[in-house]
Parts: sequence; structure tokens; C-alpha cells
Amino acid sequence: MHYFPKNGGASLPWQYYASLPVLLVMIWLVVRKTRFRKEILFGAFFFLITVSVMLQIVPVGKAHLAERYTYVPYIGLLFIVGHMISEIKKKRLKNIFIAIMLLLAVVFSYQTWDRISVWKDGYSLFDDVIKKNPENYHGYYVRASLRSKGGDMKGALEDYDKAIEYKPDFVVGLVNRGDIRNKMNDNRGALEDLNRAISMDSTQPFAYLNRGIANSGAGNIHAALLDYNKVIKLNPNIARAYGNRGILKAQSGDTTGVMEDFNKAIKMAPDDAESYSNRGSYKKRSKRF
Repeated sequence: MHYFPKNGGASLPWQYYASLPVLLVMIWLVVRKTRFRKEILFGAFFFLITVSVMLQIVPVGKAHLAERYTYVPYIGLLFIVGHMISEIKKKRLKNIFIAIMLLLAVVFSYQTWDRISVWKDGYSLFDDVIKKNPENYHGYYVRASLRSKGGDMKGALEDYDKAIEYKPDFVVGLVNRGDIRNKMNDNRGALEDLNRAISMDSTQPFAYLNRGIANSGAGNIHAALLDYNKVIKLNPNIARAYGNRGILKAQSGDTTGVMEDFNKAIKMAPDDAESYSNRGSYKKRSKRF
């Protein structure tokens, strides 16, 4: 990951300015008249056209470049190098250049093999990202998501703490940390995170969903119902909001729309066994009374 530089409006790192004269020299090397100008133009334009679709002229995502998108474009540059070597008349000099290219191939092959250990999975990749960018919130955020999916709630919480430390207005981080705290039965901590997230952005449905869970765990049934109603208003396609609201309605004795909520939850998430279980339990209780 190559993140955009954090300069706070100040000057960029020197490498960004140094790229301009390098670019001008490269343009001169391409357009100047030589014996094989057509081949140079072909290779250069092959590179430019194939790499152009991934240039961050309009920034997308968190990184300003990704080297993996140059694999195909480099064919154009290597075409130029290959043609230059083929034009060398002296056999000894040509052999030296061929040996240099073979050596580079060996070096790059080793670097590729060595890099596999870093990018063997998401954990190792973002361990490396954090090591190289220890004050950028994004690496901690991604690793926290991976740890959460892997069941490591303590590790996920630590990473979300770091992400929010470096980006205090990180709404999604607060929402996700609230979810982790819910899973760790820290309803009070979850409510603090989710109230803060909602105060920053009141359009996040999962902030209300997680706050509903926290309120329910803290015994604030009415507040939890209001949160689930808000989730459904913001995004009517979140199955868990209906299932959770159905449970609270049944518990509070409000039977209005309970079955409708369970049925909607099952329709949206037909593989969720918990929704079937909740609906079945409610049906049994209803028959008794």
C-alpha cells in the first residue's frame, strides 16, 4: 500500500518534485530522432495506454499507486530494451547487456518469491503495511476487520483503538468498534462509540443497528426499538434489524407485527438459522396463550 502523503498543506516529499525532471528526460528520450524511433514510440505508447486506466488522475481508494498494475505495461518498455540490444553490433557488448538482463530477471524473481511470504494472506500483508505506515489508520482498520472475522475480538479491539487514535473522526471505525464491544459484552463502551458515531454522521444504518444491540443488552428496550426502527427507515434491506426488533417486541408483550418482522428477516436471510429458531419459539409461546 502506497498511501497519499500526509502533508497538511505543506510541501510534498522531494520524490514527487524529482519526478518532473525525470519525466521530461524520458519524454525527450522517446520523441528524439533515432534509428528505431518507431519501435520506441510503439513501446512507449503501449506502456502509457495500458497503464493509463489505473493512473490515479481521479483518486480512487486509499493508495496513490499499485505496482501490480504495471505487469502488462512493462511489456512495452521491455520491447524497447530488447530492440536496443538486438541492434548492438559488437557481440561482446551485446552479451554483456544480455547478461545484465538475465541478472535482473534473477533478482526480480527472487524479490517476487520473497514477497510471497508478505502477501500470503491478509494478516501478513497488513502486518507489513502497518510496519511501514505505523501512523496511518487504514492498515489497523483492515487488520481489525480480518481479526474480527477470525474471532480474535481482543486483537480487533486493539486495532480499532489504534485506527481511531490516528483518525478520531473515523465513523466506520467507531461503528465497528461498537460492534466488537457488543460482542465482548461491553454495552456501555459500545454505546459511547455509537453515540459518538451517530453525532458525526446520522445516516449510518449500522450505527443504529449496533446501538440497538447495545441498548438491548443494557436493558433499554424502548431505546433499542427506536434504533431498529431507524435502521429500517434508513435501509429496509438489513435482515437483522427485523429479527432483533421482532425479538424485542415479543419480549415486551407488543405482538404487533412480530411475525411480519420474523418473516421478513427469514426472507432476506434464508440461511440464518437464528431467525427460524426465534420465529418457532414465538409460535410456540403464542399457542400456549
